[in-house]
Amino acid sequence: MKNAVNSGVEIIRDPNTKEPIGIKWVYYDNPRKPYEPTKVEKVFPASLDEPWFIEMVKDITHEKSEDRKYRRYVATSLDDVDYEGEWFADDAPTPNSFMNIVEEEERVQAFAETLSEVNRRRFMLKYDDPSLSFQDIADIEHTSKVAIFKSFKLIHEKYLKFFAI
Repeated sequence: MKNAVNSGVEIIRDPNTKEPIGIKWVYYDNPRKPYEPTKVEKVFPASLDEPWFIEMVKDITHEKSEDRKYRRYVATSLDDVDYEGEWFADDAPTPNSFMNIVEEEERVQAFAETLSEVNRRRFMLKYDDPSLSFQDIADIEHTSKVAIFKSFKLIHEKYLKFFAI
């Protein structure tokens, strides 16, 4: 039992006829020796026609068949593998990207200062949490959705003028 790949349940077969005659449970519980079984239980039914035994043999056979199909037909690709360097990468931005972030935030703040107080508050709500809908902002501001929509239409026009798009 050097192979722990198929640990768990195995079918015991008659060496001459290759017919199933029992079931063997193999446990690999020792982390220091993962390929040596720590416990083996063998069960032989009183009759080979017992329903539980027939079902177990069908299930085990089907499971092993699915394992073989998976190994044969499932294509593995390096595209599915995560780049290992990401595990070790530092989340802190590089000095160049940090400066880009700072400059972007300064431009957003400069744009926000050109807005009225109400529009600035609504814009900052959306800027801080882009997942907020107009209805969510209307609920926070205790106003109608139409008023929020009109406000964001005005903000959009000012945005296009400010950034000269």
